[in-house]
Amino acid sequence: MFRASGSLSTACKPGIEGAASGVPSDVLYFCDNPAYIYVMASSKPFPDAIERLRAAGLRPTRQRLALAQLLFGGGDRHVTAEALHGEALASAIPVSLATVYNTLHQFTAAGLLREVVVEP
Repeated sequence: MFRASGSLSTACKPGIEGAASGVPSDVLYFCDNPAYIYVMASSKPFPDAIERLRAAGLRPTRQRLALAQLLFGGGDRHVTAEALHGEALASAIPVSLATVYNTLHQFTAAGLLREVVVEP
């Protein structure tokens, strides 16, 4: 289980419908969900997340930014990799469970998260 803390703002504007709306075609390979395409095509979709990742020495990739927004956008909480993966899929973020695990470990190593071991 991982503990996320902090807050991030989002610059997402709803209502954009695919490439016909002027969304750059270079992100269409990632997924066909219009909301996801719009958010990830924004010039700075999560400015706080970008700065937080860079300050921790991590490159702000699309998947890291999306997972950071899910983790830190809702305030302090405990989360498992499986729960975060489910949230990502529900938010139309195409990410594998392995990527979620890798990202959580990278965030922990960078000091953005703390791992909490819960024994039965």
